[in-house]
Amino acid sequence: METSNGDGDAVDLNNFNSSKGLSGYNQPLNDTATAVWDLPVGHGRKFASGLSWPLEAVLGGWAFSGINTMTSGQPINLTYDPSAAFQVTTANLVYRPNILGDPLLPSDQRGAAQYFNKANVLAPTSAAQPFGDAGRNIVAGFPYYNLDLGLHKQFPLWGENKKLEFRTEFFNALNKTNFSPPSGDVSKATFGTTTSTLPARQVQFALKLMF
Repeated sequence: METSNGDGDAVDLNNFNSSKGLSGYNQPLNDTATAVWDLPVGHGRKFASGLSWPLEAVLGGWAFSGINTMTSGQPINLTYDPSAAFQVTTANLVYRPNILGDPLLPSDQRGAAQYFNKANVLAPTSAAQPFGDAGRNIVAGFPYYNLDLGLHKQFPLWGENKKLEFRTEFFNALNKTNFSPPSGDVSKATFGTTTSTLPARQVQFALKLMF
């Protein structure tokens, strides 16, 4: 069962069609592009293949890599927390609100402080009609953009197959702020707000002995 970002069990057991909708994994754009470039300097490469060992150790044999990831935002299920009078069962199920118009703010107004048009997303006001008309996973959160970079080099050691590899890697190299999905629970004060971000830039260095 999909339970991400507010998704959950059907509530209106007399209307299963109300739970039809996009999968919680629906992200129309999911692009990952990878590139690896051996810098053309050093032994066996196009330029300066005759470098002395000390210069080869400093200048030759470097490789550069990059992984660029872009995805659409994750689907969000709009919900509300019913009072006891609105509950049709003691089971812990998901209740959806009513939609009066576009639940999203205009794209140039969305941000971590508020993502939804709160005037257009309202909890039902009648216990006789506790099931809102919001569909399942009708909105999506912030898109995701990330670029990872790597720089690495192998140093030949004694013997034929022994090498020392140095690597430095930059995760989220551009330090892009990627927000987590905003809260979709209209009953909470945090509705439409984002309280966390995905990891900022991280840099790591490593040495690996191959033999």
